[in-house]
Amino acid sequence: MAPLRASAVVWVRNADGYSRPYMLNVARPFWLSHERAAPGDVLHLFGFGLRVQYATTRLVLRCNGSTFEIEPGTNPRGMRDKDPRLVYFRLPRDLEEGTYQLYVHNGYGGAYGWRYGGDVEVAVRTQEKRRVFNVTEYGAQGDDMDSDLEAIQQALADAEAADGGVVFFPPGFYRVERTLDVPKGVTLRGAEHTGTVIEGFGYHPSKTDRNAWYSSDPMPASVLMLTSRTGLERLSISGYVAEGNGGHAMVEAYPDADKVVKDVTVRYCRFVSSAVHPEYGTLLYRAGWALSIWPESRRISVVDIHFKGVIVFSLTQRTEVVDNKVTRGGISGKTHRSLLDGNIFSEAPSRVLFYPVNSSYICYNEVHGYFRDSWNNAPEPFLTHGAGAKLISTPTVADANTLTDQTQDWQPGEHQGQVVLISAGRGFGQFRRVVDNSADTLELDRPWRVAPDADSEYVLGRFHHNSAYYANSLSDSPGVLSLWLDCVNMVVERYRTEAAGANVWGRDLAQVDGDGGLKNARRFEPSWYNMFVNNWFDGSRLDVLGQVEHASSPTRGPALFGTYVIGNRFVEPHQERIPHDHVVPRAKGGIVIDGTARYTVAADNFLSFTNIGISVAEDSRKTVLQNNEFQQVNRPIVDRGLRTISRQNKVFRFDEQQGEHYEELTNTTLSGKPLAQVED
Repeated sequence: MAPLRASAVVWVRNADGYSRPYMLNVARPFWLSHERAAPGDVLHLFGFGLRVQYATTRLVLRCNGSTFEIEPGTNPRGMRDKDPRLVYFRLPRDLEEGTYQLYVHNGYGGAYGWRYGGDVEVAVRTQEKRRVFNVTEYGAQGDDMDSDLEAIQQALADAEAADGGVVFFPPGFYRVERTLDVPKGVTLRGAEHTGTVIEGFGYHPSKTDRNAWYSSDPMPASVLMLTSRTGLERLSISGYVAEGNGGHAMVEAYPDADKVVKDVTVRYCRFVSSAVHPEYGTLLYRAGWALSIWPESRRISVVDIHFKGVIVFSLTQRTEVVDNKVTRGGISGKTHRSLLDGNIFSEAPSRVLFYPVNSSYICYNEVHGYFRDSWNNAPEPFLTHGAGAKLISTPTVADANTLTDQTQDWQPGEHQGQVVLISAGRGFGQFRRVVDNSADTLELDRPWRVAPDADSEYVLGRFHHNSAYYANSLSDSPGVLSLWLDCVNMVVERYRTEAAGANVWGRDLAQVDGDGGLKNARRFEPSWYNMFVNNWFDGSRLDVLGQVEHASSPTRGPALFGTYVIGNRFVEPHQERIPHDHVVPRAKGGIVIDGTARYTVAADNFLSFTNIGISVAEDSRKTVLQNNEFQQVNRPIVDRGLRTISRQNKVFRFDEQQGEHYEELTNTTLSGKPLAQVED
């Protein structure tokens, strides 16, 4: 190991020699918010360790040999300038056109600490004045009585013929009885969202053949149909959606001819989506789908909207959902390189299913009064949901940036964006993102440090990875924050909960078939390298959970590996509080480490006023318990695990002779057997 200021360079050595070097504590940027921008625009960079304490973050742009250093700016959404994962900056107003490479340095690593953050194409934005088409000039009344459909449709047609523009709605209530198609390049803009309302039922004769995945019936059409390069501003949209029988969203962004939805902006609006019973037409309490963005969407911006209803994304990239208020609904979406920031969710039988597939940031969101579970077995207001399809196999060979398996016959590009994890053998523990593939070879985003070989085992699938939950809160709700299967390198930090707590799950339900081969490979659902840091658990606990159903599992790797529980605070974790001060006491620890867990670290945690502090289950292997503090805990550590290391854990005491003081716990298991005598 070679120290380098507050950083370090580490090489791992085995019988084959030294690995590639590891740079510790340097910045790890994942994505840049803009691919194209103009001088003076504000951009942001997401990654891990972009800011560290007592150090200065630096940003540099390079183009054609020239270097420009720029100052990190102020976060425009509040006092969040110390956020370690999101750095805002403004492009210089006099920056020349060109393609620039961004580099970031967090103050660690010296000359070796610079990291590439992404490319941005800079071009001066033309200031062409957009034409405005006022719907009242086409005959719209906005009196909440007569239909304004024909007038609005004519304004939209003229805007399309002019290659885009703004269709303006003065204050009023505009009724429509069929779907409004918003053409490319057109924005619908109201005078202000409380007094400008579009209300109606959707009907679209050209889209009656679309069926929902959960129903064979055609989906009712939306009130508004958006496509690429469209927008909504300062409007209220109100409509009805049939619930449970192919019902779909009130506002929908549908793919264009390129089969993608991109560059859609919805801001400063109000959506009221009411669900009706599909047979009786009666109004239901739960709101319907308010906004739906179809698959393969990119650069979607949803800002400062008041939703009564559910927001649904289907596989989206570089999407921002910021400063919205959602009532009687939730959000669901598979996201790549996206941001869910500063939203408030309340009064809903639903969940925040913002699946961070790759490098997404879920921060400063609040959940209040989620009063019942959406599924009987799934009380998770914050849920990262795994359990996807996988391949488990053995590589034939691997070089620096590839892995080859000559037993495969893949379609070119079918595994792009997925993750390959070395679950056993040489190179164990490494994971890489697939950028492309041929019939038998995976091309990876970065080199192996130790290349796997024919004795290794790999798992290939769509894991949730390199994402973070930061400063979110959950109150008056019966649920948990759950990293549920297939989660790799996820971080939960500064989470505040007054409900049932949080958990991470890993599971191995794979089986051996009658021929001795692998059966049900998708049921090997590992969760590795997940971290819970500096969270506050009030009347709630943290579970590190695993499940192995078959002792003769054909997989060689662990289902739950390398979980870190660091610097958290637990008060009365046995209470398991749910809404209205109801309490369901459970005789479990504040930190519960399941028997399938491997290499779990619990350090610098504080636990108070409960029966059991930390519980390590039988067969849990190589758990490290270090420097944890306990106050008014009857049984600070209950350890039945194998090869547990327990050091410098302390119990707060008070007596008349010594006053307040800490006593260090002895390093023994529950049975009193010294650690050295516990067999692996």
